[in-house]
Amino acid sequence: MTNAFPLVLNMTISASLVAFVVMFVRPFLRKVPKVFSYILWLVVLFRLICPLSIESNIAVIPISEVGTQVNQIIEESISSMEIGKEKVSQGQGAEVPNPEPILDNQSQTGVRSPSESSSPVTWDILSRIWMLGLAAVLGYGVYSYFSLKQKLTFATLVTRNIYEVDTILSPFVLGLISPKIYLPATVQGEEREYILKHEECHIKRLDHIVKALYFLSLAIHWFNPVVWVSFSLMTKDMEMSCDEMVINRWGKDIRADYSACLLNMSMNQRFASPLAFGENSAKSRIKNVIDYKKPSFWLTVISILAIILVSIVLLVNPKKPILYENAQLGFSLEFPFQWKDRYVIEDHDDGIVIYCKKVYDAWEHEGGRLLTIHRQVGELIDEEDIAQSPAPAKLLIQGNGYTYYAIFASDVQYPADDKELAEEYKDLGEQILEVLKSIALVGDTKPAVENEGFKVVGTTFFKLEVPQDWELKRSADHPVAWDISVGGTNIGQIKMIPYKSETTVENGNMDDFLVLTLGARENLRQIALIVDRNYADAGTLQKIKDTFELADGYFTVIDLMSNANIYVERGGTRLFGKIENVDVKDSGQVSIEVRLSEQVPDDQSPSGYRFEDLNETQTLTADWIPNIVPLMPPDYVTYGRYDIYLLDSTFIEAHPDYKDFYYEFILDSGGKLVILFQGSNRDGTFCFGQSLTR
Repeated sequence: MTNAFPLVLNMTISASLVAFVVMFVRPFLRKVPKVFSYILWLVVLFRLICPLSIESNIAVIPISEVGTQVNQIIEESISSMEIGKEKVSQGQGAEVPNPEPILDNQSQTGVRSPSESSSPVTWDILSRIWMLGLAAVLGYGVYSYFSLKQKLTFATLVTRNIYEVDTILSPFVLGLISPKIYLPATVQGEEREYILKHEECHIKRLDHIVKALYFLSLAIHWFNPVVWVSFSLMTKDMEMSCDEMVINRWGKDIRADYSACLLNMSMNQRFASPLAFGENSAKSRIKNVIDYKKPSFWLTVISILAIILVSIVLLVNPKKPILYENAQLGFSLEFPFQWKDRYVIEDHDDGIVIYCKKVYDAWEHEGGRLLTIHRQVGELIDEEDIAQSPAPAKLLIQGNGYTYYAIFASDVQYPADDKELAEEYKDLGEQILEVLKSIALVGDTKPAVENEGFKVVGTTFFKLEVPQDWELKRSADHPVAWDISVGGTNIGQIKMIPYKSETTVENGNMDDFLVLTLGARENLRQIALIVDRNYADAGTLQKIKDTFELADGYFTVIDLMSNANIYVERGGTRLFGKIENVDVKDSGQVSIEVRLSEQVPDDQSPSGYRFEDLNETQTLTADWIPNIVPLMPPDYVTYGRYDIYLLDSTFIEAHPDYKDFYYEFILDSGGKLVILFQGSNRDGTFCFGQSLTR
């Protein structure tokens, strides 16, 4: 029975959604016969007791999506309870592993059962509680049935299936296969005829079976208040529709007498019965009888058509999406069912490419690309990294030691002069973001590890293996650095440093740390690993070095600093000073008048340096517009490519105070200006490239 409760949970979600729709529609049906709203409650009943679903493209209620979201909430709640229990059992302050986060964009085909990933023990407990509630409600129903049956011991048969008994005060129908009508002995005359007609309507429509099934569904879904409300409203509509049938088929206007009969029976009721005349909402039923008017032919026809349409829509589920799973890359996607035979996927070692099939075929596999999904080793890649892509890109999901991101087509991928192909491509392109929301991890395969007790970590710039207990997080002070911690204690840092520069340690003695410099001449990049000696030894550093691999990454300000060091190494010059004037010619040549300064040590300065004016002016020229990198607020934000500007008229207009800052000027071996670093504010506080290596 443990597996039954998740199924019931999924059924109760879908039935609740349909019930809410019926509750919303019901007030709009006030002027039509109540039998139509009663029919809609039968759709809710079908959802409550039938685990099967009918799929159609006319469905409008997103049952699968809502069900998945509700199940995720339940799963998170159960996980939280389990962690709480584990903390209690381990004692306060004990380390407890965090549960895997449930990502906003995860989804599965259909409604995913939360028991698939939650603790079986927890679901066993919940299933037992559900079964106890089921037994309690059914037990109450059985008790009520036999208590009522006992009152009928001396009932007298009048005719056919009609009985009289003097131990009851209200009439009712009892029985499923062979239903019988029981009348109080005191009910006589026209009132008796009204009651018999009403109860006979119930039997002809099989209402006694419908109500029994609804009671069964109430027992199954006892924990859902929506089902209790639905049962009450269904019973009211059932009774009102029978009232209307009796009035409509009587030869004369009996509304006044029938209302009086309803009032009498409601006053006499003293017990809960399976299907008792006068049992439910006497006030609203009497009002409905008094206001009842026989509907016109066209109103009836329109109502029938509307109810049929609404019923069909509520009975069906949306067609399941097309599931794409890539076990090798460890992720899945869901495509709308309308995409069948409209797309092509090319699999690659570290990603896939999705194409519009019509364009792909028409252009002989040379066009129609919608996007590429890449998988990269490491979970230290973030939105900052993705934003540096020259083409539009989006971070999708992270897990199992990988990051998945999409790169969209940045050029025209369809023939603009072919309307059919262009519209097909654009139609798929408009839906592709919804497809990406469905991405989910598949399996638990992680990057291979060479060293026991180590794990693979990766960023946009590199990947390597580190000890299992090391946790890496992007530094808040240096966007291309990653702090290393163990159990919440900071033990070091991995950071990019300008090529050909030395590694220094901030806020500590070099003797307290082990330093490993990693890099490659062909990349002109260096990575510095600085770690507390108490947490690593030479053997650990050697294993890290052996597994280190540089990745491409985006071009950063650190790379521009590396270029500056290369220029100086090859005979270039590094100057300091303030800009007096800038002349940008139409040809692209730039002339800058600089008031030179000297950088001298100063223990009183936070940076350890200060500037002394050399009382000398020099004109620097460049054959093309040089790069300028603001390293001071408010212009400095990150070290990404989009924080590297050109020293042109646009920059000058946007920075009217540019003359107030100190700059570092990099000249090549021919004396031409190639790079500028805006490195200090007005009071001379140092912030040039060298400080970034600390």
